[in-house]
Amino acid sequence: MEPRGVSGRLPAAGGRRPRPHGAEGRIRAARFPSRKSLEDFDFDHQRSVKREVISHLGTLDFVVGKENVIFLVPSVINGFRF
Repeated sequence: MEPRGVSGRLPAAGGRRPRPHGAEGRIRAARFPSRKSLEDFDFDHQRSVKREVISHLGTLDFVVGKENVIFLVPSVINGFRF
């Protein structure tokens, strides 16, 4: 059963694609040149990064626990000063 008045308020598509919602739509809209994931990261190349720490951060437990995460990096990377 359709709620009263809902169908009358929906906009007509008019041949246009609906706007994407959520993270997937934002990633497409950003037009990144490629898509990367933690599984793609080369830990052998970047030896200073601890695989266990990155894997734990990838679970996003800190979000659920309402905790902060701070990433400390050197002040100069590839000649660029932060």
